[in-house]
Amino acid sequence: PQSAVQASVERLARAQEAREKEVSELREYLQRPIDPEDGQPLFTPRVGRGPTDGAARSRGGDEVTHAGLALYEAWRQGHACNGSSDSFGDERGTVTLLSRRSEAIVARARRAALRRLFDTLAG
Repeated sequence: PQSAVQASVERLARAQEAREKEVSELREYLQRPIDPEDGQPLFTPRVGRGPTDGAARSRGGDEVTHAGLALYEAWRQGHACNGSSDSFGDERGTVTLLSRRSEAIVARARRAALRRLFDTLAG
């Protein structure tokens, strides 16, 4: 009787350990980064280093200028030097990059597209 009780306790302990192992494996499986729609692993990007400001400082600049701002300033200065009517701002302070003829062509195309859309919806 005593050995039967001890054997059953050991059997229950082994069964409990097996269940705990199975549950922990299931938890790990469910916590994987998987897309629920297609079952594929989620995309994890490789992240490299960020931009350095060493090049800007080596050119003698104290302030770091982002490439986009530098290009914009160069474009703006180039248009200001040309003295063209299509410079950065006009009298109203709006950006004008198209000639009058180009603006008329774009406006005509826009009106035609809107007219087709209206005719299709109303039709």
